[in-house]
Amino acid sequence: MSGTLVVSRETDDYRCMGHGKLMAELVHEAHPELHHYTTAAGLKGIIESQQLWATNISYLNDAEEHIGFFDRRLSHLLAKPVRAAVAEIATTASDRNQIDVHGGVEKAVEESIKDLISLLRTATLNVDKPYVTAFCSAVPNATPDDGLLSQWRGYGTDGGYAIVFDTHGLERLLVEESKTFHYQYPFILSNVEYYDQITSEKAAFPETLEWEAIVQKTIRNFILAKKWEGLEELAGPIAALSCRYKHSGFREEAEVRIVATPSSSELLKMAQDAGDKRPPKPVHFVTKNGVLVPYIKLFGHKSNGSLTKLPIRKIIVGPHLEKLKRQKAIEVLLEQNHIEARVVVSDIPYLGR
Repeated sequence: MSGTLVVSRETDDYRCMGHGKLMAELVHEAHPELHHYTTAAGLKGIIESQQLWATNISYLNDAEEHIGFFDRRLSHLLAKPVRAAVAEIATTASDRNQIDVHGGVEKAVEESIKDLISLLRTATLNVDKPYVTAFCSAVPNATPDDGLLSQWRGYGTDGGYAIVFDTHGLERLLVEESKTFHYQYPFILSNVEYYDQITSEKAAFPETLEWEAIVQKTIRNFILAKKWEGLEELAGPIAALSCRYKHSGFREEAEVRIVATPSSSELLKMAQDAGDKRPPKPVHFVTKNGVLVPYIKLFGHKSNGSLTKLPIRKIIVGPHLEKLKRQKAIEVLLEQNHIEARVVVSDIPYLGR
């Protein structure tokens, strides 16, 4: 089972994009809990602020984030509809002659795919500025308090912490966030798709297949109708697909991510002119290795001004020689901030060497 949560302010509901019916239960049924790995400083900041940071997708630790979909996957999605559309066009003598003059059907298909990828890539990357908060789903058949060794290794000798969230609670907070600030697209809480070098393989999740089907149908109709307006329907599906594509080397993380796309200034002005009173989402910056990294703060306040509370179920202290001392410190931190959650330690005997 898999699930994709798409939060729409217009309905104040959880909707699964493409299904047209309520599907909120899919996300938290597939993943009742989600783990967010962080440092001691990150844990302290989350507990005290009751907010999560979402980092601009271009500054994550995968060099192919957002662009890998266009470089690797999109050509395979476009091949079938483009070929079908060109073949249909070529059934008339005049169009067939024009195609032959320009190198034949195969050349027409190849050039069409190339041009469409360039167009969709440029339009998406220039307009969409998505921000991502990443979680790991629970490891099947593993001890729930151990966490992922690959994640603990990432924190080296300093160890790390995993905040375990109630997924249904996160879904509710996303609804409140969509009421409070103006976003370009509905929020997506979704599984990540992983691909090997052979990117023609079938997608793993049904929601991905639906978005891909929309892309293929729209592209075929666009080529046949020759109307640029038809491509506007691709904005949402392309945005969703490009933010959920990762190399298979990251597969162990079994990532589930929140994708939040603050509105562009142009879209925000149009919405405000139409009477939408929601303010833009402020963008903040943190310095990492000499680079200013943009991020946004999710949650913290509801549209009515009241404070939100993160649905924290548990804190896992990562492998470390002083993990019991760390456990006690986290218990004090939680008590001071009036948060009721268990604090456990991972039994993985990793020393960070």
